[in-house]
Amino acid sequence: MRVLGIDVDGATAERWLRNLAPDPQPFFVSSVSAWPGVAVGRDRLTPALRDTYQAWRIDRALDVVWIDEATFDALDRSRRKALVREQVQHRRGAVPTVRGWRDVVDPETIRAQADGHRFVWWPSLLSDPAAILRRIIEPGLRPSRHAEVDDETWATVRTLLPGVRGLAGTFLADGEESNCFGAVMAAAGACRGADTWIGLDAFTDWLATACTPIRGTHHDDRPGTVLVWHTPAQPFHAAVTIGAGYAFEKPSQEWWTPRTILRAEEIKRANRGLRLERHRLDST
Repeated sequence: MRVLGIDVDGATAERWLRNLAPDPQPFFVSSVSAWPGVAVGRDRLTPALRDTYQAWRIDRALDVVWIDEATFDALDRSRRKALVREQVQHRRGAVPTVRGWRDVVDPETIRAQADGHRFVWWPSLLSDPAAILRRIIEPGLRPSRHAEVDDETWATVRTLLPGVRGLAGTFLADGEESNCFGAVMAAAGACRGADTWIGLDAFTDWLATACTPIRGTHHDDRPGTVLVWHTPAQPFHAAVTIGAGYAFEKPSQEWWTPRTILRAEEIKRANRGLRLERHRLDST
């Protein structure tokens, strides 16, 4: 399977499907008292599942119950409706609309699951894995251009960004975490592997010690320019140029976003409206 210009092996696709439709899966509820006999608690939320269900935006005062597909199917439909509607109310991720998926998943099956408008993913719905995964991953993201970069550009950037060529055009490995800050630092050889999810404090400390602030768009065609976009409060996103007009980024922390090479102008357009600062990666 090929996704966003990147070859995806079968083991990775299977892992993605488990991230999308685990069995059991978490449901966020106001009280666990109505769910005797089921597992409870947030401690079973792996980083990948926190991404799937966007747990960071859900009120932490809510309880979490873990319900498997067989238990869910055995509920009265009125109870399934109420449970799925509660997930929408709490802003849980992975509660798609029937309308948005009726061309890929059997419409009668997903319409009958709950209220006829929303549904949740279960393993039994994954009859066309490639189509489902592409529909989830590709919207809003641009295919990686890593294959366009010539050997001279890769050779020129090797000293400044020793990790970038190996990371470009890859998805996260099993057990690995990363965000935009971690991807930039890993490209620079400052961190690697499962340690590449980097907090804001660690990233800003690295900027202060490994980079020099600079000004001017002419730096964006040169290798080693760290681009940092800011909200009014703090840094929000980062990428790094590799030369020849290209830049490297991970668009977000989620498991479905790859580490990509894009034109620097594409990345800048995608983050238009945020304040952009530039830092030159110092030679070592």
